[in-house]
Amino acid sequence: TIEVVDSEPTDLLLAKSIVSPPIENGREMFDISNNGRYIAFTSHVNDEKMSYTTKWDINLYDTTTQEVKVITLESDGFVGRCEFPKFSDDSTKLAFLCMKRAGLENDQLHLKVYDIVNAQYITPSPVEVEFKPTINDFAWYDQDKLVFVYSVLEAGHTKLYYYYYIEDSTVGATYVALTDDDVGYGSPLVVDVDTFVTKVVSFTFPDCIGLITKDAATGTF
Repeated sequence: TIEVVDSEPTDLLLAKSIVSPPIENGREMFDISNNGRYIAFTSHVNDEKMSYTTKWDINLYDTTTQEVKVITLESDGFVGRCEFPKFSDDSTKLAFLCMKRAGLENDQLHLKVYDIVNAQYITPSPVEVEFKPTINDFAWYDQDKLVFVYSVLEAGHTKLYYYYYIEDSTVGATYVALTDDDVGYGSPLVVDVDTFVTKVVSFTFPDCIGLITKDAATGTF
C-alpha cells in the first residue's frame, strides 16, 4: 500500500542564487537516501563567476528540518568542482567526487565520504594521496564499503577496480585491488555482496558487460 500525501512540492532552490543540476548534467547530480530523509544535490552559483572558478557544491537537504546545508565550503578546503553524490545503504554517509583546484576543469577527481550523523568527513583517506591521476566512478558496496574505478596513468589510462573500506573516522580507510589485468573497467553496479557488474573496455575485443564474483573458498574476487 502506498500512502499519498496531499501537499505542495518544495522548491529547494527558492530564493537561492544557485542552479541545480549544473548545465548539461542530470540524474547523476543528485541522490535520495534510502530512508527518504535526505536529498543530496550538486549546484553552482548562478552568475558568470562559475565559468572562471569551476566551483560546484554538494548540498544536503533534510526533509525533517527542511534545511539545506552546503557541505563543501571553501573554508573547509573545497574550492574546485564537487559532483556525483551517492548515499550509503543505511543513509548515514554520503560519498562524492571532488577536484582540489579551482579553474581547472580536468583536475584529478578525489573520493570524499561525509558522515551525516556526526557532520564530519571521514579522514584520512589514502585514496586521495595514492590513486592518481583520478577516480572515474564509484558505487556503495554496503554502509561501510565502496567500489571505485581508478585510471592508471602508467598503464595507458586503463581502469582498475579497487575496494575501499571505511573503518571509522579515526582510523581512516584501507583498500585492496579487485582486478590486476590491463583491460578497462567502468560504471560499477553492485548486485549483492558477492557480485559486481561492470563495463569492460579493451583494444583487443569489443566493449562488453563483465561480471566480477567472489570466490567462496578464498573470499577474494
